[in-house]
Amino acid sequence: MVIEHYAHGPEPVYERAAARGRMLPSGLHYLDSWVVDDGRLDTCFQLMETDDPGLFDVWLDNWRDLGRFEVVPVVDSAEASRRVAVTWAGGTGPEPDEPAGPIGAAAPAAPAAPTAAWPDGWRRPTVDDAARIRSVIDGWWGGRDLTALVQRQLFEHFSSTSLVVDDSVGLAAFLVAFDSADHADCTYVHLVGVRPDLRASGLGRRLYEAAFAEAAVRGRSRMRCVTGLVNRPSIGFHRSMGFDLVRGDAELDGIPYHRDHGGPGVDQVVFERRL
Repeated sequence: MVIEHYAHGPEPVYERAAARGRMLPSGLHYLDSWVVDDGRLDTCFQLMETDDPGLFDVWLDNWRDLGRFEVVPVVDSAEASRRVAVTWAGGTGPEPDEPAGPIGAAAPAAPAAPTAAWPDGWRRPTVDDAARIRSVIDGWWGGRDLTALVQRQLFEHFSSTSLVVDDSVGLAAFLVAFDSADHADCTYVHLVGVRPDLRASGLGRRLYEAAFAEAAVRGRSRMRCVTGLVNRPSIGFHRSMGFDLVRGDAELDGIPYHRDHGGPGVDQVVFERRL
């Protein structure tokens, strides 16, 4: 968390940001920010993520003349409770007349992330979206036959952890994910796609950012997914999203991969990102 105290109010900061962007070095990722609503608007809390804390100094060299900055490492409440070995679902506790339940009872599931802030066209998928995605997926992937990856069961059982985006043309993007039953801290992304004419628009990044936020609300602290070793654009994109490449049993051009991970002859790169 970066706590920013603007020396001359917010205007100079916003003007520089409008002219030059955030000026983030590679490896430092902006997540969200909040400004104290006191009329002055001169104190900002900016949530960022990096594996290299030294990158904050590189970034702050662009902004130090406009205020005072404090960098504070933070973890979410789920991680904090894990470290002190106390399980808490994040609620306010039982109501006065409500029994707390027996000791050792399972905590209630974390609530789904709110959907009110979704942009127009964003929604949960339905079972009908399986056929829609099957009809376009080969074309979106350059003619590769991937229809077997799109099964109706995914949309029957994992709609609440997945997303679909529609626009005036039709299907714009989708992300199919589910919470691992065997790894209670992990959400797995089975499939994500963006219509070719919308690539480089930031839509894929926004889909993943929404999935990160929702998984964290559900108490998950990491996300995993895979891509083919031959899919170098996907490898580059996932790296830019903060995913690490999980060590495999082989390496090519500095890229670790897992031989036959997707079946005989199907070598895959496995990604993991901490939330």
